Amino acid sequence: MRTLFGQLLVASFIVINVALPAFAIGKEKKVLVIPRPCQVQGQNIVPGTYTAEFEANKPGQLVLSDGRKEVARIKYNPEQLDKPATGDRLEFSNQDGVRQIVRIEFKGLTNGLRFEASQAAEPATK
Repeated sequence: MRTLFGQLLVASFIVINVALPAFAIGKEKKVLVIPRPCQVQGQNIVPGTYTAEFEANKPGQLVLSDGRKEVARIKYNPEQLDKPATGDRLEFSNQDGVRQIVRIEFKGLTNGLRFEASQAAEPATK
């Protein structure tokens, strides 16, 4: 009985470790430091270190998290770069005195993320 239980436990462990990463294929998870207060698609972002999750090669939503708490969901379109980014880079615009993030590049990726100001903001879930 113990042997059967042990075999099932090992088999379950193997299946979980093989299957779970398959759901994350294509997803990128990067650390993003935002040095000053800003907005993106109408959402206020305070300075800090965040985790950014997204799919670099197709349009989608970047999920910005501060630890375990989701801070924002931001719609983006990928932009092909001439060569892989040499470092993380934030591009800002200043509309009506408000600093807005319009583009992000992450070190080593060949696509940047372009954010359109006209896209509707989606509030973060709590």
